Amino acid sequence: MRPATSEGLALAYTITKDAMRGFVEETWGNWDEEEQLQKHRANFKPETYRMLLVEDEAAGLVAVKEFPSHVWLVKLYIRKKYRSQGIGSQVLQDVQRNAANLG
Repeated sequence: MRPATSEGLALAYTITKDAMRGFVEETWGNWDEEEQLQKHRANFKPETYRMLLVEDEAAGLVAVKEFPSHVWLVKLYIRKKYRSQGIGSQVLQDVQRNAANLG
């Protein structure tokens, strides 16, 4: 994992599109590129994002927000190419372990 930067907006959008386009199309009927990009720009907060790397290639992303009373897993997106390899499970376990450590 590595922290996201403000320059990572485009990469985070590429990962989001790869991970979510099928779901969006099945649920709402179409992927409106401009609408999705606008939403992504409005919601992308580099300080909460981590890029998931496999051999220096971006395999996905995770966004987590910590609050005094809880930890919120905002997003966990894995690119199709990297699914079913245990990456998401490992990240989820790490988030849960960190939340437990925070109490």
